[in-house]
Amino acid sequence: MTETAKGFLEVGHLNGEVVVNHPDLLPDENGVGHIVFSPEQAINLARLLAIHAGAAQVHRELAELNAKGGPL
Repeated sequence: MTETAKGFLEVGHLNGEVVVNHPDLLPDENGVGHIVFSPEQAINLARLLAIHAGAAQVHRELAELNAKGGPL
């Protein structure tokens, strides 16, 4: 994985699933991590999630077709 700037989320897709990584999330005393977004950051995250969800769905559908011996 490439080096990322501190405090940035990584959004991507892998094997038909959407993945979100927070490289420096520190849990509180209860073991819970919190991520707080400004409205602009939340809108951007939603956009990235939608993009990667679409790509992950295509990956999953292609894998299902391939497993059935269908055309790629």
